[in-house]
Amino acid sequence: MREGAVTVPAISRMALFGWGHENGRPRGGLVFPSRRGDRKGEAKIKVSHAEAFRRDLARAWGIEPWDAKAGTNGAFVQTRQPTERERVVLDGDEYTLPVDFHGRRRAYSQALADAP
Repeated sequence: MREGAVTVPAISRMALFGWGHENGRPRGGLVFPSRRGDRKGEAKIKVSHAEAFRRDLARAWGIEPWDAKAGTNGAFVQTRQPTERERVVLDGDEYTLPVDFHGRRRAYSQALADAP
C-alpha cells in the first residue's frame, strides 16, 4: 500500500461505489448535498450538531416534550423553565462552555495537565 493511502472497509466501498455510479462518477463537487427541502441537491448551510445535541437534551429532560395536540401534527413545546444546572449545561455561563461532543476530551486533557 502506498504511503498516506486510506483503507476503506468493504461495506463502505460498496456504498461509495453505488453513490458514484448513481451520480455519474463525478470527479469533484459535493459528496453529501442537502437531501430535502428547498435546497435539495445544493450545499448544506452550516449545520451545528452541538446545537441539535443540546436541543435533544432539553427534550429528553422534559423541558420541551412532544405535545401531540399542538398544531396540526403536534410539536415540541416548552413546558417548564430549565433548572439552573440545566441552563448552565445547555447555554453555558461565564465559567463553563455549553455541552458539546468535545467536553469529555477537554476534561480528560485538563485532568492530565493537572496530574502530578
